Amino acid sequence: MAILKASTSVPLFARFILLIFEPISTFYGVYLAFVDPADLITNHFSRNTLSYAPETQVLYSQLGGMWVFLALVEALVLSSFDDLRLWKRIAFCLLVCDVFYYYAMTGPVGGWVAYWDMREWTGWEFFTTGYLLMLTSARLSVLFSGGVEEEVKGKGE
Repeated sequence: MAILKASTSVPLFARFILLIFEPISTFYGVYLAFVDPADLITNHFSRNTLSYAPETQVLYSQLGGMWVFLALVEALVLSSFDDLRLWKRIAFCLLVCDVFYYYAMTGPVGGWVAYWDMREWTGWEFFTTGYLLMLTSARLSVLFSGGVEEEVKGKGE
C-alpha cells in the first residue's frame, strides 16, 4: 500500500509549529484559563471591553481543558503517524477551531471590521493575532502540501 508521508510532504516550519511550538505554547493559555482568567478575557479577547465574572469560571476551565486536548492531539497523535491524510484532517479541524477563535475575538470589539482595524489594537491583540495567524498559516501549509508517494511494506514482506 502506498501512503503519502507527512515527514516528506509537510514543510519543516509547519511540522515544528504543530509538533513542538504550539503544544508547548498552548500551556500559557491553559495557565491563564485556570489561574488568571481575568487577564485572558480582558487583555487577550476583548480590548478591555469585558471583565471576568467568577461565576463563569466553569467556561474558562472548559476552554483550558479543550486547549490541553488540542495540544496533546498535536504532540502525540501527529508525532505517532506519518500519514499526510491524517495530518491534513487534523489540520482542517484545527483550522475550523481557528475560525471560531477569530470569531470569538471579534465579538467584544464590534465585529470583523472593527476587529481588523489595526489602529485600535492593543499590544496583546498584536501578539495574539500574530500568534494565531502563524498557527493558521501552518495549518494551511499542511492542507496545501503535495505528497511524495512512498511504498510502505507490511509485516512479513
